[in-house]
Amino acid sequence: MGVAKPLDVFTLNYDISVETAFNNNGISYTTGFKRRKDSLPIWDASQFGKKSFDAKIFKLHGSVNWGQNFFYPPPPIKSEPTVSASATTDYYLSYYPERVEFNPFPIGTVEPPERKKGMVSIMNFGTRKELLYAESIFTILFNHFLTSLNKARICIISGYSFRDERINKILEEAVVSRKGNLHLIVVDPFAITITDDNSILRKFMELGWSSRVEMTLGNALKDGSLLETAKKLLKIKNPPKRIYPTVPVNKSEKNKPDIKKILLRWRNLGISFDLTFFWMYLLGPPLKELEKCSNESDAVKVGHLLMPLNRKVRDLCYKIRWIYEAMHLSGAYGGAYLDTIEVNPKLIKDFSHMDLVRKRLPKLGTAVSWAFNAYNGLTEEFTRAVTDPNYSKESGAPSNLHMAELVIRHDIQRTYELACILNDIYKGAGYEKPFKLITEDYCKDVS
Repeated sequence: MGVAKPLDVFTLNYDISVETAFNNNGISYTTGFKRRKDSLPIWDASQFGKKSFDAKIFKLHGSVNWGQNFFYPPPPIKSEPTVSASATTDYYLSYYPERVEFNPFPIGTVEPPERKKGMVSIMNFGTRKELLYAESIFTILFNHFLTSLNKARICIISGYSFRDERINKILEEAVVSRKGNLHLIVVDPFAITITDDNSILRKFMELGWSSRVEMTLGNALKDGSLLETAKKLLKIKNPPKRIYPTVPVNKSEKNKPDIKKILLRWRNLGISFDLTFFWMYLLGPPLKELEKCSNESDAVKVGHLLMPLNRKVRDLCYKIRWIYEAMHLSGAYGGAYLDTIEVNPKLIKDFSHMDLVRKRLPKLGTAVSWAFNAYNGLTEEFTRAVTDPNYSKESGAPSNLHMAELVIRHDIQRTYELACILNDIYKGAGYEKPFKLITEDYCKDVS
């Protein structure tokens, strides 16, 4: 603990091995939950601000012992204003679900994350990874991750294979933007293989921005190898290395973002979501008849019917990009990728993957609904993040617009999922994939 106190520990694991190790060694820590006398510990992000702890553990994907206790399920998002609906809402709000930390041993009954009754698990995996950006608990955890990377001199990485593209991107941006003032130490018996398999890490090694310790974390701590490596790095003061050209700044870019323009573009995005949902509603009956897709003729019909919806999803991609531009933030979809979207995919008559139509077409309507509902559900939070400069202070975000970016990422994910499904359907229907480049890295994570 001589390097830093409190020590920031970020983990993607759901288990409680880090907590157990700290308990066994008398190391005080917090995971963001505050203890109560007669109740389970409750989520309280202010715990991370206390300096009395030896360590702070940030579990970026949730934990096996985290849950939300729902006494009453939430009312439907859209329901008729009946007495019954009003009573359901009153009960739900009166017993609003708390985020709590419970003892996982002995294992009790914990409902899957998609359920809304009883103790519901708070772990991000599979189809629930949208929690990373939609739930405030994970927004706060990731903001601490970003803040720590912006302040720390050294980031020690152990037991991580660099297969989570979102985490990789955060690390990449932090190291490049700080030009060597943040140094990565990869601790792993196979550290050479890990760094050699990743072109970005290889470049960081060449630039002197990353180091390797080829042993387990336990052995590296036991024989002092890790501490010695860290001490040597802290003594080195390398001049910043610029690895990308300076981009000239236009006068217009020096001005503060126009809040009215951002909100207008957000509303325009909503119109596109409405039109996308409308087209799916119109196309639903004829597409339903083609879900079995028993022959090549059916497949071609599916591709032809989906052309209008394909254009609407392309519009979503563009309008999300325009919101980023209005916020003066880089990210979302690059212009080069947007230009490759084919609104009228070419029929190449390769029907060897026709099973994809049968597999993915029944999921298309749900994907459109999720994207539509994500926008509606996040509009209030996005508006607040854009208009309230103080919104980000408690969670440590660089600015309220960066908070707004975290909110909009949920829309980006849903749009990606929708584009992936369209890609697969067109591939199965014998057409070129319309969103080939924009989803080539993402589609493999979507089942």
